[in-house]
Amino acid sequence: MRLQSFILTTTGEQSYITAIVVANGKFVGRLNLFDVELPSTLTLPLDPHSGDFFLSGLKLTLDPAGATALNDAFGVKTFVDSSYIGYALSLGFVPLSADGK
Repeated sequence: MRLQSFILTTTGEQSYITAIVVANGKFVGRLNLFDVELPSTLTLPLDPHSGDFFLSGLKLTLDPAGATALNDAFGVKTFVDSSYIGYALSLGFVPLSADGK
């Protein structure tokens, strides 16, 4: 299984991380892999002052689609919805306009 092109989405009621999933050489799709609990000190929307931002303390739990994809890829029934995965760090780059603002 290969996971690539991760995207953190913070819009809406629930934050989550998606990724492109390839299993056994076949494209599965872009799936919600992890539900994300943002730190209580974080305020949205994010406001990158210098064109980038760094987030830490993002608590990850397994999304139902992520659990299904992992179980299917490995032929097991081990992965379950809402399993605690760990904490993540995220660094984002935001393109600035031509005038640098």
